[in-house]
Amino acid sequence: MALARALITNPKVLLLDEPLSALDEFLRLKMRVELKRLQTELGITFIHVTHTQPEAIALADQVVVMDHGVIDQAATPREIYNRPSSPYVARFMGGQNVLAATVESADGTGAVVAGPGGIRYDLPGANDAKPGAEVRFSVRRDRVRIVDGPADRNGISGTVINVEYQGTFVKVALETGQGEEFMLYMNDEAYFARPKEVGDTVHVAWEPEMNHFLRGTNNSTGRPHED
Repeated sequence: MALARALITNPKVLLLDEPLSALDEFLRLKMRVELKRLQTELGITFIHVTHTQPEAIALADQVVVMDHGVIDQAATPREIYNRPSSPYVARFMGGQNVLAATVESADGTGAVVAGPGGIRYDLPGANDAKPGAEVRFSVRRDRVRIVDGPADRNGISGTVINVEYQGTFVKVALETGQGEEFMLYMNDEAYFARPKEVGDTVHVAWEPEMNHFLRGTNNSTGRPHED
């Protein structure tokens, strides 16, 4: 009803402040479709304020991530999700693991960095990083795969501390001794073919191009509202 009253005045800009927060998941998904349809048909600008990351990337043409009232990154949903500008954005948007490492060498194509456990990572885009500098990078949780033994490059090992079944995938959280948990999203069939239990030691690895150099200096440990 409030939305109808606002639209009847034919505004140029419509501000929506957490419009779906009080709805259950079924209604929220239906209203997301309806809001997208209305915005397309009416052709007016919607400014949609939300703390629900999937809602933001589903509805927006442009996402603005703010930290303490300051814009940290403004970009398309795909750019925000795949190429966050800072550790804060990577953590807040979810779907990414953030790792810290020290630069060993850099050239015109990228850098080689070493994590606290001595594992080396290839870091494209960090070609101007200085040897000895501490950097942070992210890797998408759904791009990580379980391997049989410890990886000597572009990987990590840890102990399973939590397992959550999400229907289409299973979220496995690892304690790696690096200060924050590391997560991987496993296809449900792959997980149940070789299930992991709390306390198991797991080794994971990923392709070097999955490493995304985080240039932003914001190292806040803020956590996403929905993960």
